[in-house]
Amino acid sequence: FFNQTQFPGLVTQNLHDLINNLRNLMGTTENGPEDRNMLLGKVAYLNNQGFQQNFTIKWINPHATTSGNNAVITHNGVRLDLRVKNPDYQDFNREMRNGEDVTVIIRNVTMGISHFMTGYAVNNISNANGNFNVSFMDPTTNSYTIAEMTPTGQIIVEGASFNLVSMEAVSPR
Repeated sequence: FFNQTQFPGLVTQNLHDLINNLRNLMGTTENGPEDRNMLLGKVAYLNNQGFQQNFTIKWINPHATTSGNNAVITHNGVRLDLRVKNPDYQDFNREMRNGEDVTVIIRNVTMGISHFMTGYAVNNISNANGNFNVSFMDPTTNSYTIAEMTPTGQIIVEGASFNLVSMEAVSPR
């Protein structure tokens, strides 16, 4: 997508380099961004590239606004659609099926782990247990991770359970 549209040269020889390039351009650290920093990093990247008028970022996060109400605002020229709620399977499925670039932040409080991944695929048919198969591009492993997602947004990866705490979807206007 990037090479075929308005970002020629961004994609390098492998996904690890792409992730590092995006991290550097967005001004995030080796530890990765937190919820709000990831959003601001994407805004900064779009501004840096001169594409702030071309995209909308939908942010689904229970702390998306200080008022607690949904809002559509413009921040540094980028349209932000702020949804105050916990993201769930329905949100992830909708944005993936719309062809959006979806990034999630997952958290396991017990293990003390927060992690971000980019959505890769989603299955619209539930498993026998009511969960759905999903897959992500994982920057840590430089590979695709297959997981199960509950309707409420719990993500189960290799037996470990994570909360889906934040989701961003970037779409052309």
